[in-house]
Amino acid sequence: MPGDLYYGDNLDVLRHKVATESVDLIYLDPPFNSARTYNVNHKDSRAQQQAFVDTWHWEDSAERAFAELTGQAPAGVRVPQALSDMMRALKPFLWENQRDTLAYLSMMGIRLIEMRRALRPSGSLYLHCDPTASHYLKIILDSVFGAQNFCNEIIWQRTLSKGLSTKHLPNNHDVILSYRKGAERTWNTDGMFMPYDLDDLDEKTLAKYSTVDQSGRRYQLTSLINPSPDRPNLTYEFLGVTRVWRWTKPRMQEAYEAGLVVQPKPGGVPRYKRYLDEQRGKPLGDVWIDIPPNNSQARDDTGYDTQKPRPLLARILSLSTNTGDLVLDPFCGCGTTIEACEDMGRKWIGIDIAIRAIDVIKDRLDEKFQPRVWTEYGEPSDVEGAAHLAETNPYDFQWWAVRKLGGQPPKGEKKKGGDGGIDGELMLRDFTGSVQRRVIISVKGGRTLTPEMVKSLESTVRLEKADYGILVTMHTPTTGMRTLARELGTGPAATRRDGKLEHRIRIITIPEILAGTVQLPGLNVTPRSQSSPPPAEPRHGENLQLPFPAASMKRTQPRPPIKGKPGPIGTPVKGTPRKVMESPTKQPKSGRSK
Repeated sequence: MPGDLYYGDNLDVLRHKVATESVDLIYLDPPFNSARTYNVNHKDSRAQQQAFVDTWHWEDSAERAFAELTGQAPAGVRVPQALSDMMRALKPFLWENQRDTLAYLSMMGIRLIEMRRALRPSGSLYLHCDPTASHYLKIILDSVFGAQNFCNEIIWQRTLSKGLSTKHLPNNHDVILSYRKGAERTWNTDGMFMPYDLDDLDEKTLAKYSTVDQSGRRYQLTSLINPSPDRPNLTYEFLGVTRVWRWTKPRMQEAYEAGLVVQPKPGGVPRYKRYLDEQRGKPLGDVWIDIPPNNSQARDDTGYDTQKPRPLLARILSLSTNTGDLVLDPFCGCGTTIEACEDMGRKWIGIDIAIRAIDVIKDRLDEKFQPRVWTEYGEPSDVEGAAHLAETNPYDFQWWAVRKLGGQPPKGEKKKGGDGGIDGELMLRDFTGSVQRRVIISVKGGRTLTPEMVKSLESTVRLEKADYGILVTMHTPTTGMRTLARELGTGPAATRRDGKLEHRIRIITIPEILAGTVQLPGLNVTPRSQSSPPPAEPRHGENLQLPFPAASMKRTQPRPPIKGKPGPIGTPVKGTPRKVMESPTKQPKSGRSK
């Protein structure tokens, strides 16, 4: 199914890219409101984890969100009065000792308003959280959706109890809060049953299905007699017995030949073989203990500590969506919701503010689904967009620059000599032979550039016993930097396609990369793995746009009308223009994995 993948702040995407009443289901797994879970990201990337620390702290973005919720909302944003009153009441209670909690609720509240707007009248929302935040979030959700539209508080046992505490019981469950938008929501009763587990069957069920066939399947024999005796068309002889049968004679014969109709004894009344594993199963409650957490050794494991198991998302999709429905995940992380949608024939929109998460999702989808199923929006496609990313999120800029060059970002942040750290690597095969050369990449997004950066990279190249070093800069390097790079000499005997010798340390600018004028000293054979860079050629189907406006730019994207019809996903929606507050200089740096 087609899907749209957005890199950027989900509030910005929700307001300008997602049409009113266009989404059938929203599942969100935002960063939880605790210090333990602020640092949420790929377990091998410490630098990226550090980028998430300030996500829900009280700062400009949280203060602005609170202001919008309490009377200063942009034109067209409809804040429920109940939510506005609740936020005012919570502030004096939380301000002294739980200010970060107030920031968390403010950031979530303004986004939940947009999510409700995007839902169809028959749509549902599932918010995944933990007990540190669930009670506060339920109050906010009641204020946004109405307490009468609360459906369930689902308890998911994410792990078995481990160890003992002298002060409290182990914390081993998450909470999923389920709300509907209207009275008539999509609800599939077939999804309300769990398959029978032979190890967990009660004595009554075991006694009923006591017979086991040669394949080990349990079954019981049930009646084929029609409860209505006045059915002449179903009265006939079968296996020497005349009765008013439940089925027509051809259907009885077909079932008999399939081994499903048996005659317990000669002359006895034929009966039907009903298998236990074909029954609807046990009724599903709101405590889910049958879905284990993601296995770190599983093939689909992405390395995210908070990755959710696909069966958990599949159950939610089965309950509240149908084939072809549109699902939105505004904190899509490593993309488990998206993969489940693809497997089950649902359309989808995924949003994440971490460019590394977007990379993981693209690789995950490309590995499993062909042809390509996603269209991407939000990554920089010009110099202005790249400069803005460098200023607002240096971690994502480094990652983006490395893979734009065709390199592999590191799976661990190896720092050597301060600014001479390894931001990425390339593996190149000589044009004149089969020898592979290792290239160290260092990325500098700031305006302050000095020859010391060239020296530091050269030192790292020597320590790593690499063949070349490439210093990627957002802005024009100084004359002294270029002179020093030339003085450090050439690398191995390999040459570029133009016949020129390659300097051991080379400086390449982002404008040169975007213009496609960079020639590398060899064929790029960098292995492509999950969370790796794109190939040298552009990804097909990309339509990249600037995720955040530069300081000199003003947004002109209109918001969809409240009663407007949804347009194609992934395209700007038309409607009444709205005034939008300018993006802050400091962007939030958060991601969340499912």
